[in-house]
Amino acid sequence: MRFHGQVYIYKEENGTLQQICFFEHKNKSRILSLHWLNCRTLLTCQTEGKITLYYLKNDNIFPISYYTLPVCKERWTTTALFVKDNNFVVGDRKGNLHLFEFGKVEAVQSVKKVHNYLGVTNLIIDDEKIKSLGRNGSIKTFLFNKTLQLISSDKLPFTWLVNIIDDLLMAFSGNNFIIWNHKTKRIVFEKSCGGGHRSWDLFKNNNQITFSYIKNKLINTIHFQLNDFLPVDLIEGYQVKEINSVKIIKIFHDYIIISGGEDTSLRINLFNSNNFKNLITLKSQLSSIRTITMVEISKESDKNKMYLVFSAGGRAQIICWKLQLFTEDNYFKNLVCSEQHSYYKIINSDESEMRIMDLALTNIQDKLILFCACSDGNIKVFHVADNVGRYHLIFCRDIFYKLKCILKLCIVSIFSHNILLTMATDGNLVFWDVTNIFKDVKEIKPFHFIRGTSIWYN
Repeated sequence: MRFHGQVYIYKEENGTLQQICFFEHKNKSRILSLHWLNCRTLLTCQTEGKITLYYLKNDNIFPISYYTLPVCKERWTTTALFVKDNNFVVGDRKGNLHLFEFGKVEAVQSVKKVHNYLGVTNLIIDDEKIKSLGRNGSIKTFLFNKTLQLISSDKLPFTWLVNIIDDLLMAFSGNNFIIWNHKTKRIVFEKSCGGGHRSWDLFKNNNQITFSYIKNKLINTIHFQLNDFLPVDLIEGYQVKEINSVKIIKIFHDYIIISGGEDTSLRINLFNSNNFKNLITLKSQLSSIRTITMVEISKESDKNKMYLVFSAGGRAQIICWKLQLFTEDNYFKNLVCSEQHSYYKIINSDESEMRIMDLALTNIQDKLILFCACSDGNIKVFHVADNVGRYHLIFCRDIFYKLKCILKLCIVSIFSHNILLTMATDGNLVFWDVTNIFKDVKEIKPFHFIRGTSIWYN
């Protein structure tokens, strides 16, 4: 890879490098990046976002197709990956992802600001899902079905993420190189090497790890056995702080357990007579998760089950998730949980931060309605709208009780009426008729109280 559009391919033999092929672009514009897509295919990006795909055959290199990156500052690729159905994905220096289809010069889809301005560092395929790593400490997971669909986002304690091999994630933090077990959330290995601005590589062969890096013009190599650094867990770890809410779905012989709490993570676990296994840990919540509710949206005739899951808590944030459970031969096989919408109201600095204490779902006038009990005495009402399989929250109105924290709420249907029941820190059980909530433009008032105790209900 040269400043004048030249590509040289070498192979190592008996400790020496031998050039096997050479290619030079006619325009001789600088090649800014090169990525191997597989052992026979590579990709380069030149100035002005010009992408070339090459094929290596019989020690000769042939350009086979050309593409163009969308216009942006620092217009070059930082990583690339083959996906199914004659498609490939590239990440650029500004943190965007672009999906290309063979034969089409322009990107068929661009996902903006997946990571920050420091760019996308790596793309990995894991169980038909595409994981995107960045230098903002986040892993974004996409499901590819003709287009890229974001299904989860995970924030890690390290900023510069570089690779994932099996359950091991490689990252740099300051001057240290870190191997982190993504499943158990533990640091496995840490070595001071001077930071990520250097040539380095890691090779894993079963239990043997080899880490090499250049420092002070010297090649340093470390070998170690992975088992020497892994703890023996008697019981698989769960939530590290207080658990505030748990929901359970029974599917054939298994139970899907959804939980959230003070550690801000939403965990989805599989439980049966044989084991207890963590399937997904999602960390999109800004603060603690106080409450979880859900509703099934699949039909009885559907082979696979689908649910909407809502998690809420601190900083007045509500996240809507779509949970898909896949089955085969009357057994649970796999699941996908994708974030649909995150509602978060920015408050002024002089306002106290509001928490959402409880959630309740019901259907009113053929609309799915979400009621939220708030710590400031309000009940927030949302319409859960379906936009061609993509769900989002539309704020409808506030129902004000009094300046007391509303702790619990639920919905009951009596004859043709939808009755909302709430309890707050004043100890009263309060009844609201919300049947005509979309018709009533005036303030909604409770129609009945049952005086309780001054002790908080929870």
